[in-house]
Amino acid sequence: MNKNDHEPIEIDPGSGNVFADMGLEDADELFTRTQLGFHIYLILKDRGLKQREIASILGINQPEVSLLMNGRFQRFTTDKLLDFLNRLDQKVTIRISRRKTGRAFSANPRRTLIVKISAQPLEIRRPFLKPGPFNQSQTA
Repeated sequence: MNKNDHEPIEIDPGSGNVFADMGLEDADELFTRTQLGFHIYLILKDRGLKQREIASILGINQPEVSLLMNGRFQRFTTDKLLDFLNRLDQKVTIRISRRKTGRAFSANPRRTLIVKISAQPLEIRRPFLKPGPFNQSQTA
């Protein structure tokens, strides 16, 4: 076989979620935390802060900052990562919708979670709530 003769390489297209592609049970949660953590990392890198300053802003200790800056996002809960974004004056919008037929994005075939982060204070809206005995208003 000379160097120009190549055997065809079989390629499997990814789903967009590497954790689901690996068959992990909590793939959606891991993917969401990774998205949030990566955005936090980019914001912090862009601001050029020292770990001591990051720790003060986020309300965590320096070893936790090191975990965060080294991509160990699974060490933090989704709630904690959302709190970090809030402390960094970011707006987080979560949109939940049905997945389009034929798209293999989510480990759960009936739901897709999209997280959008922008540079504004955190605001959570709940327009899907209807007035009733347990929720008196439509926004939280």
